Amino acid sequence: MSQLVLNKFTEKKTASMLATEAGRQALGAQMGILVQKQLAEIGIARKFLEVDTLKCGEIARYDKDGNSMAAAATDSNGDFISRIAGEYVEPCIFDVVVPSSVRIVDIRQKRFKVLDRMQEKIGLTLAKVEDSNFLALLEGILSVSQIADPSRLVRSNRGISKNFLLELCQKVTDRDLPAYAFLMNFKTYEKIDKLSEKEHACEDGYGVAVMPTNVANDFGMEIFAHRLVPDNTVYALSEPRFNGVIPVRMAADVIPNPVPDKPVIGFMGYENIGMVLINSDSVAKGIFTE
Repeated sequence: MSQLVLNKFTEKKTASMLATEAGRQALGAQMGILVQKQLAEIGIARKFLEVDTLKCGEIARYDKDGNSMAAAATDSNGDFISRIAGEYVEPCIFDVVVPSSVRIVDIRQKRFKVLDRMQEKIGLTLAKVEDSNFLALLEGILSVSQIADPSRLVRSNRGISKNFLLELCQKVTDRDLPAYAFLMNFKTYEKIDKLSEKEHACEDGYGVAVMPTNVANDFGMEIFAHRLVPDNTVYALSEPRFNGVIPVRMAADVIPNPVPDKPVIGFMGYENIGMVLINSDSVAKGIFTE
């Protein structure tokens, strides 16, 4: 079968699936599988937190690490509670909803596959919500812990250097935790890259893990870059098992979302999750100026 005939067959199959509710459900399920894979690949929060898939009726409950502080997201808008007392944390589980739609005519008219692009945008938006919550939790738990111990914040007025990164790394290891990775903006990564005279960051337009440079290898750590991190900020974090958890009640899915009286096909990205940092000792923050 030629590629042209195969494409026409795929278009006809897609059109027939969109024509029925059962077909739209099946199409959404296929997109949902791809969105879950996308989140695992590009979501920076999922690089630093363990994912716990909850069983039916299971309560999300996690041990805190010693006398350290904890922080938990309360919704998908970046709101959180910090300095959680007690030995356990029971984080809120909340909905993350991403509506999306496409004109019916565009499915046949556009040269690229608009449904594929819809699925990609849904995955990117879900990842952005997760990552925004993760960064808000980092800032929340650091702001509280720095009141008790101002030395947790590392500052440099001479730009970024190996000594700056080493001091930042030691803020984690001094608390008997392994230092796992640095998290920073892509522009900051470029400055570190010049220190090592090694390869440049590989960006996919959102936020991905980048290859470790010689600088990272000096500390036995990885470097992750993300566009939502401020340019003059670097975080040092421990391994996911010491940082926190993303409890998942319902994994990311794509569900038909009808739009009445409009010539569009609607879908909705959806997941039911929580997010909690269980150990304030597992993260340190550095700020530098040139």
